[in-house]
This record gives sequence, C-alpha cells and structure tokens, in this order.
Amino acid sequence: MLLNPAVIALIAASVLVGTFTLYACGVGLQVLGRWNLDSAGEKQLQLERKTYLVSSILSHVLAIELVSLFLFIAVVNHLHTFFTGAMCAAGVLNVNPFGHLTLAARTASFLCCGIWLVINHVDAHACDYPLIRFKYGFLLVIGLLLVAEGVLQVMFLASLDPQVLTSCCGIIFGEGSRGVAAGMAHLPAAAAAGNFYGAMGLTLAAGAWFARTGRHDWLYGLLSVAVLPLSLVALISYFCLYVYELPTHHCPFCMLQKEYHFVGYFLYGFLLVGAIAGASIGIIGRFRKKVTLAGLIPQIQKRLCWASLLGYGLFTLRVTYPIVFYDFKLTGY
Repeated sequence: MLLNPAVIALIAASVLVGTFTLYACGVGLQVLGRWNLDSAGEKQLQLERKTYLVSSILSHVLAIELVSLFLFIAVVNHLHTFFTGAMCAAGVLNVNPFGHLTLAARTASFLCCGIWLVINHVDAHACDYPLIRFKYGFLLVIGLLLVAEGVLQVMFLASLDPQVLTSCCGIIFGEGSRGVAAGMAHLPAAAAAGNFYGAMGLTLAAGAWFARTGRHDWLYGLLSVAVLPLSLVALISYFCLYVYELPTHHCPFCMLQKEYHFVGYFLYGFLLVGAIAGASIGIIGRFRKKVTLAGLIPQIQKRLCWASLLGYGLFTLRVTYPIVFYDFKLTGY
C-alpha cells in the first residue's frame, strides 16, 4: 500500500508540512524566550526577519495541511477497492486500530491550522506583532499534533493488509453493532434533528446579532464550536437517510462517492469553514483592547462572521432540502 501513488503523495505532503512546522516551532521557542520589540540589537533584528519569513512560508505550508485532510479522505475512499468487504472509506478505516485515530488527528489539525492562519493574518497586519508570542505558543501545540498525526498516519497506512477481511459500512453503522459510530447512528432521529435545528438556530441568531452589533463575540465563538459535533451526530443519525433515500443507511462516508455527486465534501467543507471562522472570532476578540488591533479586529471579525454564517447556513439548507422536496419520507422514526 505504501507504494500506491496516492499514498506516496499523501505521505510526502505530511512530511513537508511536518518538517517545516517543526522548524517553525524551533523559531517559536526563540521568539518565546528572546523576543523584545523595544530592543534595537542585532539579534532582535535577525529574529524579526526570520520570523517574518517563517510566518509567510508557514501560511502556505499549513494551507497544504488543510487540503491534505480532503486528500486523505479521498485516498482512503479510493483504497476501499483493495479490501474485501469494504464499500467505502468506513471499511478501510476499520481495517486496523489506527484508521479512526488518524482521521480524528487530521480533523483536529485542520481546525487548529485554520485558526492559526487567522491569528497570523491579524498579527501580520499590525505594526508591532502584538500576537507573536500567542501565535507561536499555539504553533507548538500544532507541531505536537502534526507529529502525532504523522505517526498515526504511517502506522495506519503501513498496517493496511489487503488480505484482511473488513466490514462494510452497513455492518459498522448497522443495528446490533457496538461502538461510538453505531451509537450515533441509532440515536432517536427526531431528537437528533431537533437538537441540531435548535442549536444551529441559536448559533445563526448569535452570529446575526454579532454581525449587527459587534457584541458578544465570545458567545458566537463558543456556539460555533459546540454546534459542530451536534451537526455531525445529526448528519449520521438523521440527514444521511435522506441523502441516500434509504431508511437504514447511516454511513457518513458513502456520500463522498461519485454516486452521490460528492456531496459529502461540500457538507463537511461547509461545517469546517463555519467552525474555524466562528471559533476565530472568539479567539481574536480577546485582543481587541490592544492599541494596534483596536480598529483592525472588528473588521476581520465581521468578515469571519459572514464566512461562518455562510458555511453553517449552506450546510443547513443542503441537509434540509431533501427533507422538504424529496419524495422519500421517514415515518415512525
């Protein structure tokens, strides 16, 4: 499996991102220990130049990390043809214990890298680097996360054995199965949908209020993070059934395939954009009192708010559309 071209591309992207991020973490340690903007010494000037260069390159490198999450999903989905019993990415991820851990680590990295890019954007537009210690401290956390992700990914890919008989998504998410996935799939559909629409309605209302008044950014940031897992649970337990027009098919991966017009990529993309933009609003709002950021942060927050509202709004519209307009209807759920 390691010689598959798609797998090689995936590993190469991870090595590139991980290597440069670890180098940037080394620079970050220097910043945390030696940064003094009041100093005009040669070491401070060298550190400023190095920091500017590293931050600029890192912005592009972490953008690769964002794209590589979808590359990972596409590669795993492609590999299902090599395994007896697998019908989609769910079966491949279930081949060994590292599959779901890798996906979880990659998703966490995606969210953290997206937020870091927003923080870096804010810091780069101020004249005195007011967030430099905060963003490099956060980068150390991301560096550890990327190392864990890389190790898990190699262990997952290296342990893939085509001779292993795996389970299809119908069994993994089917009745009688155990585990977190099956538990989410068989939550009461009406309750899952009700929780989703209630939480999403509250989140969108808080976002609209913030966009209008500029107040309570922390509230919208908190709600944007909280609504993400609720949306995923509702997607698996309820909305999937309308995507597939089957009352027993709860797989969150089959919708990534051509037969369903790759709609899963759009749905997950909408959710991730909404979560990153919304969470970033709350995080950068902590620094509004800094003099050089007082006028900048509200402008960026407003743009982030509209991006987050758009992401979550499009997700809600897309999952609601088949419920309203498709002939398929669930009764007794």
